[in-house]
Amino acid sequence: MALESFRVSVSGAFVTAFKMLTGFISLKVVASLIGPAGVALIGQLNNFTTVLLQLANGGITVGLTKYVSEFSNEKEKYAKYITAACYITLVASVVVSLVLIFGASFLSEKVLGSNQYPFVFLVFGLSLVFYALNAFVLAVSNGFKEYRVFFLSNLVGSIFGLVFTVILTYRFGINGALISVVTYQSIAFLCTIPFFLKHSWLKPKAVFTAIDKPAVRQLFSFSLMALVAAINGPLNQMFIRNYIINHESLNDAGIWEGVNRISNMYLYVVMTALSIYFLPKLAALSEKAAIRKEIFNTYKMIMPFLLIGAVCIYVFRGLIIKVLFTPAFEPMNGLFPYQLTGDICKMAGWVLGYLMLAKAMTKTYLVMEVISFSCQIGFSILFLNIFGLKGAPIGYTLGHLTYFLLLVIIFRDYLFRSKNQVTTN
Repeated sequence: MALESFRVSVSGAFVTAFKMLTGFISLKVVASLIGPAGVALIGQLNNFTTVLLQLANGGITVGLTKYVSEFSNEKEKYAKYITAACYITLVASVVVSLVLIFGASFLSEKVLGSNQYPFVFLVFGLSLVFYALNAFVLAVSNGFKEYRVFFLSNLVGSIFGLVFTVILTYRFGINGALISVVTYQSIAFLCTIPFFLKHSWLKPKAVFTAIDKPAVRQLFSFSLMALVAAINGPLNQMFIRNYIINHESLNDAGIWEGVNRISNMYLYVVMTALSIYFLPKLAALSEKAAIRKEIFNTYKMIMPFLLIGAVCIYVFRGLIIKVLFTPAFEPMNGLFPYQLTGDICKMAGWVLGYLMLAKAMTKTYLVMEVISFSCQIGFSILFLNIFGLKGAPIGYTLGHLTYFLLLVIIFRDYLFRSKNQVTTN
């Protein structure tokens, strides 16, 4: 990548390192106070909230970032997408909030396996609109490439989230930890909004204007892809976690969740760089030669980081468990080799997966998500039955490897054509 990419990557790495630090502290507190079984419940609720949070903004944040980036110098055009996205966000978040509020008891039983937690879903429903608005504002900011403000808002949000999580968990135990899961992103909105109030596109007169129907349709063309992607991963993990609970134990599900948490923390560095820089960049490119160059430059940047990160985590896995968890999480030791290999396969596939999003390849994207979901579930169940708990990360690795290899075949023209054979889209 060029100098701009380097600056964004360095800034993103700093912010992510800080988020990782706050995440480590939160994880240590939660693991110490509620143990593996509690961590398993937190993981289940985390996956559920991820699905609902995407539904609350209609799944249009990726499309919003793309079109704002594409028309960032044409106010009349980008304003149409911002207005449409705002209305979609408000309507979708209110509908989902009502479902959470009136279905709190049912969801407590089905999601957390107990009738003791309806208050969690009530609080979630009451605060959800603020999360949706936060996602809306950050998506527009990303489209305008306002990286500095984007990163600053994340720093402030991380600090607030850490304090919120630690206090609630320490004071109220598992109940407080669950509340922190469903409110952190919404509270972050209070930290984010001051950074954006100065912008003209956020003024009520600019946002609440007549809706442009073509803009709505174009945003919803991304909605289906985003929603499927958002639902795929969390539902996948919820299914596998339930399988582990039913065929192994709730404690084993917490051990598996601990390994997932470590993966999520260091992979966030790569995910941040891809979502903030790579997606808008791909959306603006049309020539296959330029797209190919951007893809390979991205691989050159992220793969060394992934390999070094995976090796470091593996070498120091004993220390990581000791520092971040408790002795009850020692069985995590044997899961790391498979999980870390899967992380590398996952990110290799994600780079190519963003090309489907950037070019609105809806049918291809949906088919690949179905294949990915099926492979993850199928491989995980197969190897859980053969190897026990370590079968889950083995299935994770094989599922993501299959996804990556299929995308290499699909995008072979972008990846392997020589320059004199390149054509434009």
